[in-house]
Amino acid sequence: MEDEVREKLRSGIYIIKRKKGQAAKSNVWDRFSEIVAAGDNSSIGYVKCNSCEKIYKHESHKTGTSSMSRHICGGSKKKDDSGTSQNITAFLKSKVPAHVKSEVTDACVELCCRDLRPFDIVSGDGFQTVAQCLINIGSRYGRVDASSVLPHRQTVCDRAKSTAKEKKEILSKKINQALDCGIAITTDMWTDEFNKRAYTAFTGHFINDDWKLESRVISTAEFDSTLKKTAHNIHEQIIKELHDFGIEPARISKVMFVSDQGANIKAALRSYKWMPCTAHVINIVLKHTFDVKENTPPYMRDVSDIIAKCKSLVTYLKKSGTVVQLPHTVTQECETRWNSKVAMMQSVSKQYREIQQALQEKDQLHRMDGIQLDVLNTVTEFLLPFKTASEEMEGDTYPTIQLVVLWFFKLKKHCEPQYGDPEYMVYIRAQATQLLNEKMSISVTHKLGTFLCPRFKSLKMFQAEERNAVYDQARRLVREFDSAPLTPPASVREPEPVPP
Repeated sequence: MEDEVREKLRSGIYIIKRKKGQAAKSNVWDRFSEIVAAGDNSSIGYVKCNSCEKIYKHESHKTGTSSMSRHICGGSKKKDDSGTSQNITAFLKSKVPAHVKSEVTDACVELCCRDLRPFDIVSGDGFQTVAQCLINIGSRYGRVDASSVLPHRQTVCDRAKSTAKEKKEILSKKINQALDCGIAITTDMWTDEFNKRAYTAFTGHFINDDWKLESRVISTAEFDSTLKKTAHNIHEQIIKELHDFGIEPARISKVMFVSDQGANIKAALRSYKWMPCTAHVINIVLKHTFDVKENTPPYMRDVSDIIAKCKSLVTYLKKSGTVVQLPHTVTQECETRWNSKVAMMQSVSKQYREIQQALQEKDQLHRMDGIQLDVLNTVTEFLLPFKTASEEMEGDTYPTIQLVVLWFFKLKKHCEPQYGDPEYMVYIRAQATQLLNEKMSISVTHKLGTFLCPRFKSLKMFQAEERNAVYDQARRLVREFDSAPLTPPASVREPEPVPP
């Protein structure tokens, strides 16, 4: 097993990670590093000595650090009180002199300037992995010329391709194993407006062997620019990309797809199990709530104007450099993401007085004309629960299916009329309530997900009749599970073709 771990370290499937802070309570972690999976930094249960590269099995809840403490590396040994021979470096914490750190800083500055790299490159995990690798080589072989160690760019390119192929095979095997128990795939399409290229991304979500939710990007593929984004063409791309991961068309029926509610993607997936992305639904609800139409009341037009003026203000603050005078930065909105719009409004309302003062010093106070603080605060406060709901349901490290029902009722409660509401808030609450009922449909799958969450299994948010229907459906699924064959059938019904 040790040889297998070494081979995967060499190929890049596994990487070395130094424990820091609270995770490195024992001094033994000064001498050892944890071996983790390169994709998600998850522990594989092995550690490696930083000096001699000896590999030990390590599971904190079983083996502890005793075997690591007994490890003897090199000739410097020390007997402890119990008579056990230990490496003296276990008792000495290496301290790098200030002038050495300064030399490294100078080298990093030169890297960024000569190679035109961003300053935060030195904060990346990848850079630190390379730096640690070079330090380890120096400690083992002494002073060596960097050019004799660093690979040619073509070598790096070739290794990247072979590593990608190996990792794809591992991920393909993992996904196909998970397929029989159930897997969800989220898919999204977007266009790079600068290069006019369209892309489709696929992310798989499944329960791994450790009973943890795992999310892995399956593919990010360019959509053929010569083709129209019809349901048929999108369907063909989905089939192709999943086939590359060993998922045959006949087995796609086992996948639960999640996407936005675009007509073309819905039509492309109509032969399969599908549900809408609730975070996207919330975005649509807010977009339509604040849309200005011919019959939109004047007071709502004023609210929309305030939001637009906040956007212009933030743009000016950033472009003029005035933002550096503020205690906190301001957030620029992304036109298609209401969460970013809420964050923008919040960043202005929290620093309203400070922004006023900074603009006054530049004789630019007119840029805040029409931005009424009381209206801005009221609307922002109303929008924050929608932002929280959207962010929670975008999580990919924990189940989110049960959150749909919970947030549906919570947001509807939040939208109920409040005594003393100004006219614009009466309108906003009514519009949001109507759109929540229209757009945020609650399916049986959502209800079952809530029932399977232990905290909410009583389903008190539903009426007795609806609650009993969910219980009946759960019993029916259990009976089907009990009567199902241990191995899946050899043939599965082919999905109906999507017309061109």
